[in-house]
Amino acid sequence: MSARCAPLPSRHCLIPAVAWLLACAGCKPESARDATDPQQAEMPPIAQRAPGAKAPEGQLGRVAGFFSDSRDPFQKMQAQYLQLLTARETGTSIQFEDALDRAEAQIAQLTELAANPPRYLFFLPVDPEAARPAIEALRDAGTRVIGLDHRLADMKPPLCDTVIYEDPVGLGERVGETVTRALKRKAAQEGTGRVAGRVAQLRGRDDEPWCTAVNEGFTQALRKEPGIRLVHDAPTEWTAVLATQRTQELARLQPDVDVLFAHSDETALAASNALRQLNLRDRALILGVDGFGGPEGGVEMIRKNDIDGTAFRPMLVDFAWALARHWDSSPGFQPKPAYELQGRMILPADLDNLRSNQWMEWPELGP
Repeated sequence: MSARCAPLPSRHCLIPAVAWLLACAGCKPESARDATDPQQAEMPPIAQRAPGAKAPEGQLGRVAGFFSDSRDPFQKMQAQYLQLLTARETGTSIQFEDALDRAEAQIAQLTELAANPPRYLFFLPVDPEAARPAIEALRDAGTRVIGLDHRLADMKPPLCDTVIYEDPVGLGERVGETVTRALKRKAAQEGTGRVAGRVAQLRGRDDEPWCTAVNEGFTQALRKEPGIRLVHDAPTEWTAVLATQRTQELARLQPDVDVLFAHSDETALAASNALRQLNLRDRALILGVDGFGGPEGGVEMIRKNDIDGTAFRPMLVDFAWALARHWDSSPGFQPKPAYELQGRMILPADLDNLRSNQWMEWPELGP
């Protein structure tokens, strides 16, 4: 099956820009493919169960989406996108479960699911190894398990039939490299000859593996320039309220911060608003993560000069859905053990090209 361009998903949630970023050359992202806007579908409630139905030929039948913690805005968007894909297919139903970051709750959900196993399970684990007995029981019952977490890609023996993931260390490195380039340009414009800057980070959660991996890549990139210092690092629990409070603390302790990197566009926006109220917005480069389209997504935040850039994350579930359909319709098909998707940065220089250039290519599914 040939590769296709992935769409830039839209989100329905809830400049004087920094000159040294505007001068940076951006990448050329975005897809010409215009998918139905997933903002039209509401976020599925926790533990939503749709009755199973016999699947007509070409449909997936009963599927399940099990999430580790939907307080993460990206997981909310993934669930919303899955609900949209399900709604577009007659004879397909989906069950959602949210563990709220509790491994024991997810194991109980998986155990209950085994009593009526679905055709496919799209799985984001809390604790991958702890879930192994329940996942193996589902696979023994005939469920095809598609993992959506980078940790699943390296498990031995494999836990899932296949894994679709983006490397969060690589995402963090891309953001760190963007910060480094911007601070190099700032040093050149100021004629100092020394690359230096004060950087703050607002994580999603302190103990979340994805956030830890993003931080690893981010700090690795920053350490390549000794003059760049991470002066503030605090969790937000993915909430705008805590992001606002953390930014106010930052402004009190480090009012001359050069860069603020938040682990979601929502928390980046909250930080931007907090700095604006303190008349400090124009002094800081603000970067987020997710890169959703739509009137309240990260791309529009850049257009409005609310943030200065975002790290686009592949949705993963759209590729997983395409893989599942191909698997069902292609006798003898065996998916690869893992498929790695890679996002990229969106900066102000990219905005005029979002509708005219390809965004990202999906990998080949296989024969």
